[in-house]
Amino acid sequence: MICVAASTSNPSESITLADFSNAGSVTKVAAPGVNIYSTIPVDTYGYKSGTSMSTPTVAGVAALLATLGLVGEDITNAIVASRKIGVPNQFNLPDIGELDALNATHIALDSIRRMASEATEAP
Repeated sequence: MICVAASTSNPSESITLADFSNAGSVTKVAAPGVNIYSTIPVDTYGYKSGTSMSTPTVAGVAALLATLGLVGEDITNAIVASRKIGVPNQFNLPDIGELDALNATHIALDSIRRMASEATEAP
């Protein structure tokens, strides 16, 4: 399980935790959750904010890692290890990091290569 916080998503500004987002000691990952262009009721699109915008981003990265062959805790570990630590937040939690999908993919591929190498070396 990954607890996800919402971060600001304006690339021209420094990333911070969104002022409405909650976080605690188990929150390790933040993903964009402010002014996300998404579907809204009545067949249209608009800007929404919330962890309900952040969480699908993390779920999408988890699905990508699953297609590479990772499962369960290996997916969680790759996502947590890939994050950019140090998202400023109102809770003074130093361990919250911004999701980094590319880095998570690199970590997953390295993990898969390592597992394949270990499998071929086994007697």
